[in-house]
Amino acid sequence: MRGEQRVPVVDAEQIAPPTLAATRALTRGALPGLLATMLVLVVACLIWAPSVVQPSSLLTLAPVWAVLALVSIGQMLVIQQRGIDLSVPGNVALAAALVTNLSDGSDEMLPLAAVCALAAGTAMGCIIGLAVTWLKITPIIVSLAANALALGAFFTVTAGRNTAAPDALADFAVARTLGIPNLLLVLAIPIAAVFVYLRFTVGGRWFVATGASPRATKVSGIPTSRYIFGAYVAAGFCFALAGVALVGYLRTPGVGIGNTYLFSSVAAVVVGGTSLSGGKGSVIGTVVAAAFLTLLVQFLYAIGAPSSMQLIVQALAIAIAAALVSFQLKIKK
Repeated sequence: MRGEQRVPVVDAEQIAPPTLAATRALTRGALPGLLATMLVLVVACLIWAPSVVQPSSLLTLAPVWAVLALVSIGQMLVIQQRGIDLSVPGNVALAAALVTNLSDGSDEMLPLAAVCALAAGTAMGCIIGLAVTWLKITPIIVSLAANALALGAFFTVTAGRNTAAPDALADFAVARTLGIPNLLLVLAIPIAAVFVYLRFTVGGRWFVATGASPRATKVSGIPTSRYIFGAYVAAGFCFALAGVALVGYLRTPGVGIGNTYLFSSVAAVVVGGTSLSGGKGSVIGTVVAAAFLTLLVQFLYAIGAPSSMQLIVQALAIAIAAALVSFQLKIKK
């Protein structure tokens, strides 16, 4: 029709070419530097705390790393869309409470309880995603409110009593398959799914383009809200999965079970090379950064550093990583 306006369809490579080129270059550049930093940390451990890098110690740390990596993957997807999810503590705690209280220690009820826990986390992600995309509420405000909602649900579910995780879940969380900790095998699934989606699918290219330049992507006719919404949904699922894995490892959930993962997940995302300004992200870098932070905390424990020092070191890691990303962006320009 004469009066009809057609929306041009543009390939992802044509949307803000400098931005996408810079994000890919930075993603490739962040991992080698992170691996070099990890090597320095390993050397420091060998000198001052050799017990930390013993094979038995590393295998013991593997489940702790896996939980942090699961949370960090979800946080990475949200930060790629220029957002942040502060509902981590509540989501992790609620998932842990649901899987323990709904199963009531019964192995037979564990599958249903785990599904309910994962569904609750996914639903929380849906609520945040709808509020951000439909109601246009700032992600910080929405996720803080969702965190309060999840913590309120935690107290409702637990009713003031602590229920231990079923034996099957506890055994699975600490067991190994062919010498590999089971939680690492669980972690491999979201790593592979996110890596393949972002790197090899059209939807993944539009996801990155939406975070890098949402205005240009929207002009091209791509439903940017769909990708932003999907990021929060996937994050909610990852947080809940981490909660289920964590309660299996710790056995009994407390209201503060997920507190340490909020700051640590943001640290892992930034140190892993994901830009706080959106677009650029690396799931491999995020997972390696989670391993680096886990080993760093254990090293600080081993040398007798106080808890305050751990937070200071993580804060410095975020600051240095953010400064390096900013410096690299200026070079690319």
